[in-house]
Amino acid sequence: MSIIGQRSEAFSRVTRSGLLALVLVLGCAEPTFYVDGEVDVDGDGVLPAEGDCDDRNPVVYLGQTEFCDGLDNDCDGLVDGADDDLGDRDSDGVGVCEDCDDSDPARAPGLEELCDGVDNDCDGVLGENEVDGDGDGIALCQGDCDDAEATVGPGLPEICDGVDSDCDGLAEAEDPDVIDRDADGWRACDDCDDGDPLVFPGAEPICDGRDTSCEGELRAEELDVDLDGFRPCEGDCDDFNPIMYPGAAEICNGLDDSCSGTLAAAEADLDDDGERICEGDCDDENAQVFPGAVEICNGLDDDCSGAPDPLEVDLDGDGSLRCGDDCDDDNPSVGAGLPEQCNGIDDDCVDGIPTDEVDLDGDGSLLCAGDCDDSQALMAPGLSELCDGLDNDCDGSAAADEVDLDGDGVMICAGDCDDASDTVFPGALESCNGNDDDCAAGVPPDEQDQDSDGVAACAGDCDDNDPQRAPGLAELCSGRDEDCDGLIDGLDPDVADLDGDGASLCTDCDDDEPLASPDLNEVCGDQIDNDCDQRVDEPEAVPALQSLATGRQDGSLLTWTVNPLGGLGFPVSLGDSGSGPALAVAAVDVDGDGVVEQLRQRPGGSAGSVDRLSRLCDGSLGGSIVTGLSLGADEYLISAADLDADGDVDLISVLLEGSSAGQLTSFLNDGFGSFTAVTAGLVLTGPGAAASGDVWSLGRSPVDHTGDGLPDLVECLYTVGATSNCRLHPGLGDGSFEEGTVVAVLAAPIEMVAQGDFDNNGTGDLLVGMSASGDAGQLYFLAGLGAGDFGLPSASIDVNLQVEGGSQSAAGRGWAVPMDIDSDTDLDLVLVWDTGVGSANRAIATALGNGSGGFAMGPPLAFVSETPPALGREWIAAPLP
Repeated sequence: MSIIGQRSEAFSRVTRSGLLALVLVLGCAEPTFYVDGEVDVDGDGVLPAEGDCDDRNPVVYLGQTEFCDGLDNDCDGLVDGADDDLGDRDSDGVGVCEDCDDSDPARAPGLEELCDGVDNDCDGVLGENEVDGDGDGIALCQGDCDDAEATVGPGLPEICDGVDSDCDGLAEAEDPDVIDRDADGWRACDDCDDGDPLVFPGAEPICDGRDTSCEGELRAEELDVDLDGFRPCEGDCDDFNPIMYPGAAEICNGLDDSCSGTLAAAEADLDDDGERICEGDCDDENAQVFPGAVEICNGLDDDCSGAPDPLEVDLDGDGSLRCGDDCDDDNPSVGAGLPEQCNGIDDDCVDGIPTDEVDLDGDGSLLCAGDCDDSQALMAPGLSELCDGLDNDCDGSAAADEVDLDGDGVMICAGDCDDASDTVFPGALESCNGNDDDCAAGVPPDEQDQDSDGVAACAGDCDDNDPQRAPGLAELCSGRDEDCDGLIDGLDPDVADLDGDGASLCTDCDDDEPLASPDLNEVCGDQIDNDCDQRVDEPEAVPALQSLATGRQDGSLLTWTVNPLGGLGFPVSLGDSGSGPALAVAAVDVDGDGVVEQLRQRPGGSAGSVDRLSRLCDGSLGGSIVTGLSLGADEYLISAADLDADGDVDLISVLLEGSSAGQLTSFLNDGFGSFTAVTAGLVLTGPGAAASGDVWSLGRSPVDHTGDGLPDLVECLYTVGATSNCRLHPGLGDGSFEEGTVVAVLAAPIEMVAQGDFDNNGTGDLLVGMSASGDAGQLYFLAGLGAGDFGLPSASIDVNLQVEGGSQSAAGRGWAVPMDIDSDTDLDLVLVWDTGVGSANRAIATALGNGSGGFAMGPPLAFVSETPPALGREWIAAPLP
């Protein structure tokens, strides 16, 4: 048994040194004993019990490869050559352990040496005759007759050196390799080119650039020194200049480039001016003429530019040059020595044009030709006399009517109608004197007393056709300005003010009552027509305290004050009751009197049950039936706008039930509160198309969405379980509307449409939503883009978020009314909706606009329990005065 430590699979292949280290490490532990054969002593991975025949040698174990090392490596009982695992691989009869190359059958101990440069007999050395002593690649056994000389060997060239260089056994004289192959009488050993019969020692030189006489160098005449392709023996007349050779192109350089023996005629410089003909000398016999020469006034082309200087050409053929003394070479009559003529030309070319031939005034006449004043263009022989005081025709005197006797600066011929008065002449200012001061068409009409009242119009007569009107006459209450002071009747201080209220009896409706005057305001309750408008205690005498109204079941209106900060006052019930529920239609000035009235419709009343109400002194609403508004059953006024662009407020109604549901009717205002019904030419799609559960809504304040200045209608139809489609109907300006197209499709339900320019960009926008389903109470903003297009919807206000305890999905249906609450020109909103909380479930709130389409909504300001009166689901609100 051996004490060697515990065997582990992780250490199955450790070396002996590793095993020793393991024993040392574990030596301090309590020893464990094992039976021999259970430990891999040599660490080769095989235990003696597993077939390791020598567990002290790691290269000996069962399965090991057999080596030629005198050991039984694979533990099969056979050593080296006796082992079939080694064998004789090249089958030369010698095993691998004794064979020096067991892959080559030509190598084995005892074989004969061959002339192949290989150790055939495995004695470790080559045969003596197999060694290449001179390194020429040929051994003695291969026929090298001198293995000490690298230039000697079979196949090497024979040279004339007295040695058998090719080992063919022949002397040089007998060797065909050194005979006279070109039959020129000279052997290769003596012939410098034994392949050419024209080349041999003493041969005649020929002009071919070769050493044909075998002198060892070329003769000078056979050299091409300048490398131009020609030798002196071939006619190169200058072998040191590459541009000179036979046939070369002649260039302008003064050389015989073509070696013709003569210089080209164009390359000569006969006049020795430094320029040749080929260099542009246009006259080689005149040394003053050559390219670049200075032009002189001689009529020659001195600088050889192709033509004489233009100044040297005698264009007119008068014998004088322009560069010389010809001052006009286009005129043969002008030149040095020619006679001067009266023609305004310097004919003799001396000192310029004579003074008497210069036309200083440009009238076409010269002093030498009779111009009597060459500083005045209006004076010359042949001119017509003008009314200017001058001798225009130079005949020695001016015309008789060209005089100014009164010294007013205007002559008789110029229209002075009175040359004895210096205040009368054309252009003089008219004075109110009955004279024709400006000599224009006689005495002006305003200086004539047409009505013979002694005062002309220019003297202040405000009506020269009426003798009862003139300055100084007494003012009467006649509606005319008798004294022509610009003031009529009561405005004239000349008329009496009996009651001292500042209004004369001509304008005062009661000049005995100082509390009645056109300049006073109406006072409520004194039974006096204070403002002289022929009405007593009219509605505008009371400030409009309420600005929001809705109809009630009893036929009256419920109103609230909306202050500039968006707050509401206490609700006030106004108007008479009875005749069924009421609708607050709109707050408008229907008759053009400047008083805003509330239109109220009571569908349960008689035909034409639309009245206009205005507030009276006692706080009640008084009014009258509106003319021309005859509405049928189920027909409701829904909108107010100027449909025909005439400045008057018109109205629109819609039929909500029956086979004609959706039929629109427009009522055009004559400006005085009387309306005429016209067919709007449009049937709205919603009322007829809405099925049970669907919701149709219409914008109640039409605005311009298309950019043509006319109000347009927008209707939306929400189909339950589907989408909401909004359709735009453009107005045509006559009360009718186009069929229109769908301009917006929303996935959200829509039960309310409000129209207005909420972002202040001049284009109408939309606010839609306020449904009781989906995201209940949510409003969506669609910005108008012009031309009837709208942007994508964005969430705006959610009214339910402002109600404590309100349900997000069970209420929110209502109406948004655009108003400018705070007078900042930005549209704000009054919101009325169903909260779904308690009995007083109708909430009212305000939302101030920021001018960019956004709103700041406050909490509800009021809660009421009113039931919507007529349209069923909409809570209608409208602004009041």
